[in-house]
Amino acid sequence: MTTRAVALMLGCLVFVCCQRYQPAAPWSPPDDDAHDVDALDADARHTHDAHDDHAIDGGARSDAATNGDATADGDAANARRCVTHALPPEDLSATPTERGGVSVAYSGRAWGVAWTERVDGEDAVYFVSVGENGRRIDTPVRVTERGYRGRHPHVLWNGEQWMLFTSSSAARFDEIWLQRLDARGALVGRARRLTARDRHDRYPTVAPSPTGGWILAFSAEIEPRRHQVIALRLGAWGQQLSPPVELVERTTRITDVSIAPMREGLVVTWSTLRSSTFAIEGVRTDGNGQRITGAARVVTAPHGLVDQAPRAALVDTSRGVTLAWEQWTHGSSGTRLAHFTRRLSSDFEAVTLEDPQATLRAPALATLDDETIVLAVQRSAGELDQSVLIETRTLDDRALGARIRIRGHEGVAERPLVSVGRSAIAVVTRGPRGLALHRVPLVECPP
Repeated sequence: MTTRAVALMLGCLVFVCCQRYQPAAPWSPPDDDAHDVDALDADARHTHDAHDDHAIDGGARSDAATNGDATADGDAANARRCVTHALPPEDLSATPTERGGVSVAYSGRAWGVAWTERVDGEDAVYFVSVGENGRRIDTPVRVTERGYRGRHPHVLWNGEQWMLFTSSSAARFDEIWLQRLDARGALVGRARRLTARDRHDRYPTVAPSPTGGWILAFSAEIEPRRHQVIALRLGAWGQQLSPPVELVERTTRITDVSIAPMREGLVVTWSTLRSSTFAIEGVRTDGNGQRITGAARVVTAPHGLVDQAPRAALVDTSRGVTLAWEQWTHGSSGTRLAHFTRRLSSDFEAVTLEDPQATLRAPALATLDDETIVLAVQRSAGELDQSVLIETRTLDDRALGARIRIRGHEGVAERPLVSVGRSAIAVVTRGPRGLALHRVPLVECPP
């Protein structure tokens, strides 16, 4: 073989070897590994994002419900939605108690409703999940165990499960308990006690914290003339993250504790009841539930119910908070509405809601979008003429669209609660057949 042929063969061999060897590309983990983070922290972030729009006293709104139908040009006026009519009611319970409390929240796909029933001589809390079509997904489930009295439920969605807070006890004192349920409303594990067994803890209410997790606020009766509002920071699944914080102490009974999230923290309000007047007070807290302002009295008004505090409702808005309350005026009960800044100061007079043929009472609120709220009130024109009026209003107190009326079974609907869903509002009312949910579709407001 000639020297030239040998050189040619060696050159071909080197070329083939170089083609077969290629440097490996830098290794990167598969996409699934990128999500392998602490489950609790990940859920806390997801929970906070899903609940920035949670509203108090049964009001809740979703990102999809907030300007979800905005036009391409971003015209806010075209994005505003109104109510038009209510669908026939879906019966939830035949025997709800008058004073046990009701709560409703929205998960993004369904509503969760909790209430108190009188069963075999004791108060028990029940829960049911209701689909977007306004129909029950499953049968109601008893949440509090037999032998335990349960009242004042407050329900919310943490991104994965329902979390139901109650004031429950089998002994002398009342404690705050937490029970988790899956998306269909089935119990997940057993209830967990969150507060001490040496006082009466009532009216639990929960809102997302700007720093992640939740802030739980409730009233505590330490002694007959020693009442407090206490805040407690919880993790995404209800685990306690910090010691309880006393927000205020009063010598009169404290009821109707409400909480609303804000960008800088939260607002906690409550009602105090005396023989002929009641007051609504509030404080601002940081994301850990620590008080950053002193208690401010925002409402002082007469009332005509010496054994029951007038009803009040609180929601967060883009400008601060909106408060509606029941007030005794000229011998009858009426409803007033006011908007407050984040410092709990009001720039203008409260609005009195009027109906020349009836009294308007038992207000409920929810936030529809940054500039619009949903207001529901009970219209009382006689013992057998009890209905619910619903309307959407701007923060400048301008009504959007028409006001609609809901009549339940036998034409009676009372004490509404509202929660905003993706394409409709859920209105929970009481009537002759018990508790019912009315689905109210949302449509684009007329120009």
